[in-house]
Amino acid sequence: MPLVFVSQHAEGRPSVYVDDADAALRGTRHLINLGHRRIAFLQTSDETGFAWSSKNRLAGHLRALADAGLERDDALIMSVPGWKGSGMGAAVGRLLSLQDPPTALFAETDDFAFRLLAALREANVPVPGRVSVMGFDDHVMAGVLGLTTLAQPAAEIGRTAVHLARSVIEDADGAHRRHIVLPTELVPRGSTAPPPTGS
Repeated sequence: MPLVFVSQHAEGRPSVYVDDADAALRGTRHLINLGHRRIAFLQTSDETGFAWSSKNRLAGHLRALADAGLERDDALIMSVPGWKGSGMGAAVGRLLSLQDPPTALFAETDDFAFRLLAALREANVPVPGRVSVMGFDDHVMAGVLGLTTLAQPAAEIGRTAVHLARSVIEDADGAHRRHIVLPTELVPRGSTAPPPTGS
């Protein structure tokens, strides 16, 4: 059966995806260049179909820290339950009560970042005055909410997958190992800024 993987690299199978690790590295580097040295990474603790993206994004984040000479701090890597419950509020509370709290929060998806922004608002924590927030995806609401994010070309991924699927159907032997990596773009908005003076 002709099969094309979308948003996932599959060895020996045609696939269309973005380089999650490289994008996250550039996102974390953006925060470092703003002056942040304590950067938390928030990911879902649920078993979802996008676990590979989560792992690659965390790997890119950690590589950016290492490149900048910043030590990994596992207290700043937070796994948060999915959509139900008050997990995000509790995660924010744990991070901000650390002896040396983060000045920037990198959420693995924009949807996650939206929940994070809501939890910070409920806790009366100003963004970006007290803490910067960055997401990943460039969800349609990211611009409305002023979220700094890493944009991946969702429509182009879909179009490319369709063309690749047609190629697989027409020439299974020739196209079944093609891997197409599409670019991501850092989109800086108002949710990120230099850390507070003295932090």
